[in-house]
Amino acid sequence: MKKVLALLLICLSSTVMFAQKATPTHWTSVNDENNMTMYAVLVLDGVEQYEDALNYEIGVFDQNGDCRCAKFPKKKNNTGRYIYTLTIKGHDGLVYNFRIWDHTIDMELEATFLGEPLEFENNALIGSGNNPESLEFTTGAASGFELPITGYGAGNPGGYYLIARIVGADMVKKATEEAEVVKKNKIVEAKEKFIALKLEHDNTVREQDKRLQQQEQRLQQREQQLNQRQGDVQRTLNEVNQKVQQVEQRQQALDYRQQEIDKMHQQAEKQLEQLSGMSAEEAKKQHGVEIDKKKIVLPEAIKAFGAYEITVKLHPEVQAKLKVKVEENG
Repeated sequence: MKKVLALLLICLSSTVMFAQKATPTHWTSVNDENNMTMYAVLVLDGVEQYEDALNYEIGVFDQNGDCRCAKFPKKKNNTGRYIYTLTIKGHDGLVYNFRIWDHTIDMELEATFLGEPLEFENNALIGSGNNPESLEFTTGAASGFELPITGYGAGNPGGYYLIARIVGADMVKKATEEAEVVKKNKIVEAKEKFIALKLEHDNTVREQDKRLQQQEQRLQQREQQLNQRQGDVQRTLNEVNQKVQQVEQRQQALDYRQQEIDKMHQQAEKQLEQLSGMSAEEAKKQHGVEIDKKKIVLPEAIKAFGAYEITVKLHPEVQAKLKVKVEENG
């Protein structure tokens, strides 16, 4: 019932709140020649702010109400903490307090700084990136008390703002948790999709590798066949060359033999020319040539006077033809 009433109060007082909180969305710091540096983290209601700190801008104000520095935090990678690096302008005699601008609602946060006011000291260094100071604030949202509904009306709009702040923080927290769940689900879905795509890609790569291996095997087989055929052709060529050499050698031997036969034939012709006018006995005495009767080939038996042509085998490959005239003696 209290939550319902609080929501109703938020709706009724929204016009009043935004009318009274017409503050700019950022603060402009006053320039000064001197400065000091402070490294700090934001602690809100006892909880150090991490990613949520990106929504909070810290302003440093002097006792005159002038802004001397306004900064957002930056994440330090080695620790994961969100560090405010505050370069505070000023001079001696200034004392500073800290305020928060909540950019989620575009308003200055109604929070109380729990630390001591800071006095200006030129070139002073407070804290470090690895050991920052803690700027502690309280809003009452984490104290566990419940604000009474009575007494908060048109004459006290600040109460509406505090209730809206508490309920809004709870709604933001729930929305953040739901967003984290959605984010995690999306991450899981993305991982599953990535794994499915990777498996598909791996299968495609394996199929391509398999086809490439098959092509390489076919190429290797074809190369082996070509090498074998080339070897056969080379052996055949060698055999042909050997046979050509053998034929050339035989041809040379035949040429030489033909030359020898031609010489013998010429010699035989000369001898026959000389013997043509001699008897066998004269030829034997003058030239020392004796013709074996077995080497004389008669086409027919000589039984009458007349001219006959006979063949004399002087050599297995040399023959001579002679004309013989048979006459009556005396």
